[in-house]
Amino acid sequence: LPVTNTNDELVGIVSLRALLIGLSEETVSDTMKQKVAAVHSDTDREQVAREFDRYGYEMLPVIDSSNRLLGIITVDDVIDIIEEEQTEDVQKTVGAGAGEAVYSGLAEKLKGRMPWLIVSAIMMLPATYIVLGFESLIREVALLAVFMPLIAALAGNAGHQALAVTLRGIVLDEVRRDRILPLMRRELLVGLVAGITIGGCVALLLSIFGNEEIATRLGLIVACAMIVSMGIGTFTGAAIPLIMRRLGADPAQASAIFLIMVTDAVAFSTLLGFAYIGLTWMQGTTT
Repeated sequence: LPVTNTNDELVGIVSLRALLIGLSEETVSDTMKQKVAAVHSDTDREQVAREFDRYGYEMLPVIDSSNRLLGIITVDDVIDIIEEEQTEDVQKTVGAGAGEAVYSGLAEKLKGRMPWLIVSAIMMLPATYIVLGFESLIREVALLAVFMPLIAALAGNAGHQALAVTLRGIVLDEVRRDRILPLMRRELLVGLVAGITIGGCVALLLSIFGNEEIATRLGLIVACAMIVSMGIGTFTGAAIPLIMRRLGADPAQASAIFLIMVTDAVAFSTLLGFAYIGLTWMQGTTT
């Protein structure tokens, strides 16, 4: 329990056990501990939760700038904070309103979602222009249209995995400045290895089941595009929340929207770009 003086200033803390086993003639000031951990009223809720997790507190007093006691925070309060912050971060990640509930009204839902949907539509324009720029190539090699969504989806999924892990590390205060570069290298390596594995399997399947030589060569182009796209996807997924935190923004705020813009643009440009460069080689046996 927190102990205050006549001015409501926090001066110590005393446990129920100490009160029960203390001598009858002792006062609270004789029993209390004067070294007290406390949080200020303007401390972020997530920071409070991290303090409880790091030091195993069961209760923390809340004080103002004059060291006056304003209240207490218990473990039960922290559990509620964690649940609220987790759901809020999930909704922010995809651009939904932070305070939106399942049964929120139509106006509240649209107010939280529409701004980021508009931003998402604008940010997808680069990927759209990339596809339009290669319209004649897609018409000439129709199989490219089959693999465009596959590569974009895999790059996006790989990026979301890196994004989720990085956001978790930020929330748990595991991502420190001296550990950012190793984190980025590791995520890039994961994406490249995953791209080599899946891209190699796709190339092998096209080589086995493809009816023409062009299918085998297209498989190699798809594999190369997948390696680059998934590598950049995981790298970007880890980088976006770190950049947003560096800029002072909420790392979770619409991170998925920015990520999809990058992964779609990279996936389409690498596949169509590689196919354009290797078009003569790819069609060598059919021309």
